[in-house]
Amino acid sequence: MTQSSQELSLHGSRCDSLISRAYLTCDRHLCNNALRSRKPEARKFAKWVTSEVLPSIRQTGSYGQPAYDPDQVALAHRAALVATAQVYQSVFEAVMQGKDWQLNRYMLRFDVTAEDGTVARVKAVDRNAYVLPLDRFHSAVEDSICVDAQTLTQLASTCTARLGRMAARNAVAAPQQGSLQLR
Repeated sequence: MTQSSQELSLHGSRCDSLISRAYLTCDRHLCNNALRSRKPEARKFAKWVTSEVLPSIRQTGSYGQPAYDPDQVALAHRAALVATAQVYQSVFEAVMQGKDWQLNRYMLRFDVTAEDGTVARVKAVDRNAYVLPLDRFHSAVEDSICVDAQTLTQLASTCTARLGRMAARNAVAAPQQGSLQLR
């Protein structure tokens, strides 16, 4: 029994051990039916279609991965090649020095120079060093970095001294309000 061209067709199917109903639809009406459905899965699908797929089709005429610029791809390959050579050399030197080279960590950065173009720089990170964004430093000290009491005391002392210097600079820079100066 077909309800309409915009609706699902309801068909009964029968097998020896099971009687069930199957809902069939064509691609043309899939989105329409999903957008009207109240099931959580359909709502997620509808949100994805309306927030990602349709805007992409409206902007670019298609949905999918963007086509990459060949110059950008060539630059990425060259940068990866330069980085690979630098990492290779750093690891080679660490192995030749022989001390627990498997535990080494490296930081990679790219510099652009006028004479050499893109240059990869590889630096070994000290084993007792942490590399993290400044805005996550306080939470790392609180939760995840294993720090002994002496180091925490030094950190607290340094922070207190820095706050004191900042307060002193702000007090000098701020105009004196509410005070009367007589001569």
